[in-house]
Amino acid sequence: MSKKIVVIGAVAAGASAATKARREDEEAEIVVFEKGPYASFANCGLPYYVGGTIKERKNLFQVSNDYFHERFNIDLRINHEVTKINRKDKQVEVTNHDSGEKFSENYDKLIIAVGSEAVKPPIPGIESDKIYTLLTVPDADAIMEKLREKPKKAVVVGGGYIGVETAEELHSRGLEVSLVEMADQILAPLDQEMTTPLLQHMKEKGVNLVLANGVAEFKDEDSIRVVLESGKEIEVDFVVLAAGVRPRLNLLKEAGLEVSEVGVVVNEYMQTSDKDIYAAGDIVESSNLLTGEKARIALAGPANKQGRIAGAHAVGNTKKKFKGVVGTSIVKVFDLTAASTGLNEKECIRKNIIYYTVYLNKGDHAGYYPGSESLEIKLLVEAESGKLLGAQSIGRESVDKVIDTFATALHAEMTVEDLEDLDLAYAPPYSSAKGPAIMSGMIAANHFRGETDLLSPKELQAMLKDEEEIQLVDVRTSAEYKNSYISGAKHIPINELRGRIDELDSAKHTVVYCRKGYRGYLAYKILIANGFDIVENLTGGILAWELLDNKNRES
Repeated sequence: MSKKIVVIGAVAAGASAATKARREDEEAEIVVFEKGPYASFANCGLPYYVGGTIKERKNLFQVSNDYFHERFNIDLRINHEVTKINRKDKQVEVTNHDSGEKFSENYDKLIIAVGSEAVKPPIPGIESDKIYTLLTVPDADAIMEKLREKPKKAVVVGGGYIGVETAEELHSRGLEVSLVEMADQILAPLDQEMTTPLLQHMKEKGVNLVLANGVAEFKDEDSIRVVLESGKEIEVDFVVLAAGVRPRLNLLKEAGLEVSEVGVVVNEYMQTSDKDIYAAGDIVESSNLLTGEKARIALAGPANKQGRIAGAHAVGNTKKKFKGVVGTSIVKVFDLTAASTGLNEKECIRKNIIYYTVYLNKGDHAGYYPGSESLEIKLLVEAESGKLLGAQSIGRESVDKVIDTFATALHAEMTVEDLEDLDLAYAPPYSSAKGPAIMSGMIAANHFRGETDLLSPKELQAMLKDEEEIQLVDVRTSAEYKNSYISGAKHIPINELRGRIDELDSAKHTVVYCRKGYRGYLAYKILIANGFDIVENLTGGILAWELLDNKNRES
């Protein structure tokens, strides 16, 4: 006897669940209810459509509504909202928003993938028709209609992925754009100092950045005035609210399904507390593979995987399980790319993990081959085990390649010694013999084995702030030193260090640095070999130190 599968929601997780169920069971009856007018649209592409990078609206739709029926024999019903789940009778109550009809639909297995809704904080004036969100195709349509009025100025509220992407895309339309973020940084998965190049770049492009300053009020007049908590006002033609998303949990809570503070509780097959009901996508809690904690990841990658597993298990395929997430993400910021995977420092500190950091600035391919671009990389490593905990990278090219290497290493529970031994592709146009991922692994492994001692920029900053007595040595060239240096440093170029070693006190705590870290490493080896007691090399050199520069965070 064939099963009847009902799916609520037809975007990433829901569409994946329905089509996977069909591929696994040709006989199953599959009905999909979608509250909105569109199924399987690329919500990640909406900022790029608004900005004109994606030229054709039709390109947002991965498949047509008819495709579900013609290719998969799935009964897709758009503009149909499920308003209640009757678990006892295994029915859902549905409203057809086109006709107003209300009816019940039976199910054998139910898959819920209702996704998220845009957060609209209780700010006075937030209901103005000059304030938009950007989560659905109708949201994008409304902004496109506004753009036809030829507005000149806009504010984007929120410095997450959607906010940053939207600010860039509106700027590309020729608008004067301000990005307002109540936190003291953009892109929360990154550590604060790693956002410094992004802030510099956005300012150079002409985006007005306002950090650590939330919105107090919206004043809707001929234009709209955004009143900040500092009292400053920004007058613009419209606002895009990108203050985050929240999972749509009411339907599940009302049905009595188990819901935690994070999201819907599911097992490895995406089953909820009711074995005949599955959930997937933004609404569910997932296991963090690094900490074991529960997390909610509102990204398309996990949503598609979860939907696929739910759809397969609903028709009897028990082979595939959802193991969890490490939290890998990437974003374009004008000409730069920023990406992260695993834990950041804030999370390590919160979890009381003893870790160390490694910074590396290295070309994405061989320097002698034209077009090499610098990658800034930060690794977090568990001190006792040498296991990789997380990685972040900023650059113009190959950021996706290097972060995916680190994400794979995290899934495989690799140590930094494993990382340095990876056999990765190399040819001058694509990488270097010791490519960025391998080189960062080498630096981290050297520290792990005690072959060198590294000091992070934050640790050095704390020492200098506390006026700890250290001997700080700059081993760069005279030209580099004249251009910039860390206050209090004694300048001895690396090529002169052996001949001038008597100028230093071997009993003092000595910190050496160069531009990127390699010459500092050589200086470390020379000093240790000459009987110096305590020597540390500033990881990432002065380039990493300059990431802590706070002047770029001023609004």
